[in-house]
Amino acid sequence: MPLIRYRTGDLARFIPDRCHCGSILRRLSPVKGRVRGVYQLPAGPLTIGELDEVLFSVAGVINYQASLSNENGKDILNIGIFMNHGENGSIFDAIRRNLDTIPSVYHSEKKGCLGIKLLILSEQLKSTAAKRTIKDLRKSEML
Repeated sequence: MPLIRYRTGDLARFIPDRCHCGSILRRLSPVKGRVRGVYQLPAGPLTIGELDEVLFSVAGVINYQASLSNENGKDILNIGIFMNHGENGSIFDAIRRNLDTIPSVYHSEKKGCLGIKLLILSEQLKSTAAKRTIKDLRKSEML
């Protein structure tokens, strides 16, 4: 419903054509993204949806935390991974390959403007009810 979409910040539009079912209610297009949750990298935008898609497609990844920081004038994408027991370090290779499928990450890294740090996080923090976001620490570091 439009009010829910407005509250959550989903980007969508009303479709001008009537529904084939005959309803008089206006139809809403599929959601294209969110107003919040878009983080600018040197080569373009990065969204939490893009990270979800590439990280959760790697076998063994249960959850993750992500942040953007700045070190010596270079943006750093920090990703902490929560994994299943028994997974080994080869998960990092799969994650790196998948991150390169995000155009803004790939091109920012190739320009030398972005570094990526991957880390395995403690098992106790695996399940969290909080909504996943990318913490942008770059602004607070400049103050």
